[in-house]
Amino acid sequence: RSTLPPAARAALSAARRHRIRTQLAAYGPALPAGAVDCTVAYVDGTLAELQRLEARTREEEAAGRTFGFFYVPVIAARVRIVRGELRYTLHPAGLEASLPWHSKRVGHFAEIFMPLLAAAAREYSFPDADFLFGMTDEPAVCPEQRGGARPPAPVLAWNSQRGCSAQVHFPGYDFFWTVANFTPGAAWRFDTLTENEATPWDAKEPRAVFRGSSSGIPQRDELARRTRNCTDRSHVDCAVWPFDVGMVHGGQAGFLSAAQQQRFKYVLDIDGYVSSLRLKNLLLSTMAVLRVESTSGNAQFYDAELKAFEHYVPVSADLSDLEERVEWARANDAGARAVAEAGTRFAYERLSLQDVWEYERAVLEELGA
Repeated sequence: RSTLPPAARAALSAARRHRIRTQLAAYGPALPAGAVDCTVAYVDGTLAELQRLEARTREEEAAGRTFGFFYVPVIAARVRIVRGELRYTLHPAGLEASLPWHSKRVGHFAEIFMPLLAAAAREYSFPDADFLFGMTDEPAVCPEQRGGARPPAPVLAWNSQRGCSAQVHFPGYDFFWTVANFTPGAAWRFDTLTENEATPWDAKEPRAVFRGSSSGIPQRDELARRTRNCTDRSHVDCAVWPFDVGMVHGGQAGFLSAAQQQRFKYVLDIDGYVSSLRLKNLLLSTMAVLRVESTSGNAQFYDAELKAFEHYVPVSADLSDLEERVEWARANDAGARAVAEAGTRFAYERLSLQDVWEYERAVLEELGA
């Protein structure tokens, strides 16, 4: 549970609810309530209009024209919560998708996120709600990319971008992997390290560490290129550059547990194809987070609350100042330590499971207001 004092929690909740209202204000009226019916047949029926719109979108795009009225996400779900019970139906485009990435995304939504959301709906008394949920990496509906057209109903999404005015961020399954899938000792469970496993600040190595795949092109590729003068590009660990950079899932970089990563003072946070969903766990690591600016303007629901040089050390999107930032941290050990401690405190005070569920409850309450 959150460690934030009650008065501060109330202020935080009010600020987050204000942001939610601002996001929802970009939309038209909510979906019509209709009869209280969660049957699959009813939900399927409500998708008929979306199917028609998507068919028209495909026709327009095939003809080389941009369809400016409404954009249906490639993978979407119609979700209804009634009296604590949850039902959902995938949009047909999601069912038709044959790419492994799509299949994986649908599987995670159905097998991980929906059970978590259903349990929270009962435990936290989520209000009755009827909404669309986009499951693509890009914003599901973005007027800036659609000639200014506004969608007829809110589409919630787990990845948002600062340049899009019509989006409602709803933390997705990735945020709960620390709860649903991870076990003590896993790569990102920094919060489960015992006193014997954790490395105190003064004993940490003054270098930056990164473990991750090459997703998020071009930034992670650029990180690899910037270490090309080192002896082993797949696992950089040399005296010339103060980094330990490893690309996994096909490369030669060895696995590093949370305890092994925590031997370093600094840790890199770089977007993948979406906003870096590991950020919460990196903040919990007691390492100073070197956060690389997003090239796509990706953001998370708590992004507006993070402050550069207080909770993280900013790095430019092209990584041109990465070495400079590491050298700054090495020359200002007290400042880097303060950033690490403030980041960890931020995560414990604002990003507990309770905080996330309360945020999602606020979204649903405002959606039905």
